[in-house]
Amino acid sequence: MPLSIEIIIPAYNAAEYIIETLESACAQTLPPNLITVVDDSSNDSTASLVKAFAANRAPPGTTVQLLSNTGSRGPSAARNTALRNGYTEWVAFLDADDLMQPQQLAVLAAMLTTQKDAVLSFVDSLLFNAKDIVVPSLFAHSGIATLPAQELSTGIFTLGDETFTQLTKTGIFGTSACLMRRSTVSQVGLFDESMKYCEDTDLFLRMALVGPFVFSRDILSHKRVHGGNLTHPKNAVHFGRGTVYLLGKMLGFLDNPCVIQPVPEGERRQILALHLEKAVQGYLYHASLGGLTQYREATRLCSQVGHGATTMRPRHLARLAWAYVAGKQGLLSFFRSNN
Repeated sequence: MPLSIEIIIPAYNAAEYIIETLESACAQTLPPNLITVVDDSSNDSTASLVKAFAANRAPPGTTVQLLSNTGSRGPSAARNTALRNGYTEWVAFLDADDLMQPQQLAVLAAMLTTQKDAVLSFVDSLLFNAKDIVVPSLFAHSGIATLPAQELSTGIFTLGDETFTQLTKTGIFGTSACLMRRSTVSQVGLFDESMKYCEDTDLFLRMALVGPFVFSRDILSHKRVHGGNLTHPKNAVHFGRGTVYLLGKMLGFLDNPCVIQPVPEGERRQILALHLEKAVQGYLYHASLGGLTQYREATRLCSQVGHGATTMRPRHLARLAWAYVAGKQGLLSFFRSNN
C-alpha cells in the first residue's frame, strides 16, 4: 500500500529549532507515514540532529528521513527534491522553525477526505516569537475571516472563486498550514525553483486554477517569527519582486519552461492584471529606497511585465533621489530603523 501522508521540511541552518519542529510533526493524532527533512546545504548541525532523531526518536509507523538538496539552493528546490522522491497521496509542508498542533493533520485530512474534488485544505495560524503571540489569528489579520464563505459540511468552508482573488493580494494561509494532493502539485509543475520569495503563492495560484480549496477556522498551525525569517520586513523588496514576477508569469509576460502554467482566463486575467499594477507600485517603492542598483533591477522586471512607463513616474524617481541623498547623510538608516 502506498503511504498516505508525507510532511516535507526544507531546512537551512535550522539547528536551533529543528528538533522542536520534528517533535510537533511526530505528535500528530493522525501520524504521518513519512517525514522528510531536506538539508539545503546547511553549515551547522542540522543534518546530524535530524539523523540522530531519525535513528532514536521516530515513533512507530513513521519514518523520518534526511535528504540533501544537491541542486539549486532555496526552499523551492528543497521541497521539490522531496516531492520528486516521495510517493504518498497527500503532502504537507512544514517550515523548519514552525510547529504543528497535534490535531492539524487529522483536521486537514478529514477535509480532503470529505470534499473529494478539493485539491488543498488549510487551517488558521497564529504567529509567535520567543516572548509572546504576535498575531493570534492569520485569518483575522489578513481579513479572510470577514469574507463570506460557504460551509460545505460541518466546519468545512470554501471561498469558492474568491480564493483565487485573495491569493493574488494577500497571504490566505501559511505554507505550514495546509495539506494537498500530490497529484495536483505534480500536475501544475511543482515549485518554481527560480523563486526564493512568493514561491508558495505561485504554486497555490496554479493549483487554484485546477481545483477548489477548503478550510477550517481552527488555529492549528504556529508560525515562529524571528530575524531569520524570509518573510521578515527587511526582505520587503524581495517579496515585491517575487509578487511582480509571479503575476507577470501568470499573465504570460514571463516565460518559464520549467513550470507547467495553467492559463487563467476571463475575469481571473483581469484580477491578475489589476493586482500586477498594484504590485509594481509596491515593488518600485521599496526598490527606490534600496538605491540605484535595486531600482535598475526593478525597472528591468517591470518593463518585462508591461509597466516600464511606471518606473519613470516622478514620485518614484524623486524617492530614489531622496534615498541616495539620505543614504549619503545616514538618514536612510534612521528612517528604516523607525518604520
